[in-house]
Amino acid sequence: MSGLWNDLLSETLCKSSRWPALHYIHQNPTTGEWVASDNRVLLCELNGAIPMFELWDAAGNPVNVDLTYNNYEGLIERVLATVTQTTADIKRRKLFTFIGGCAVLTSDYDKVSQFIGVNSVIKFKDIHTPIYFISSDKQRRALISPFEVNNVLKARWQLLDSDENELAQTDSWQEAHDMGEMFGCEYIIKVIKDDKN
Repeated sequence: MSGLWNDLLSETLCKSSRWPALHYIHQNPTTGEWVASDNRVLLCELNGAIPMFELWDAAGNPVNVDLTYNNYEGLIERVLATVTQTTADIKRRKLFTFIGGCAVLTSDYDKVSQFIGVNSVIKFKDIHTPIYFISSDKQRRALISPFEVNNVLKARWQLLDSDENELAQTDSWQEAHDMGEMFGCEYIIKVIKDDKN
């Protein structure tokens, strides 16, 4: 789209009104690294761009708004200090992909895999810690937050509008997705956490 960064960053922006800075692509003012997050997936690309503007819209236009981007570098450092295992044990099961016992949406895993490329390193710890990905040339990094449930196939899901007001509860992620598409509005899907997890 923009030519400044990988197009997948433009497809990884948050819809929730609770996180307005995540509606934009961030450019690190020191390193020039491009960063985008939808609050479940974080993509970072260091492609040699010089720092220009801190926030950009998905089409590649600089945006002048009074917002502060979250400390993504601190998050990555905390994850790297915690993750201990690397894996080749990846199981795709239609909607969900399981990475060392952690469940993520297959669509998120596919996006990150396409972004990171072949021969990447994947590190993880448990369902409470984001899964870390880094490309072989170390120019692209990503995080995916796994779902905090023992069995995502039996979980209940919330369909929310962009203000995070509940529209419905469903018995599957696919049902929540289909209902959101039927409503024709911006929507968010979240797992309903079991108190036992």
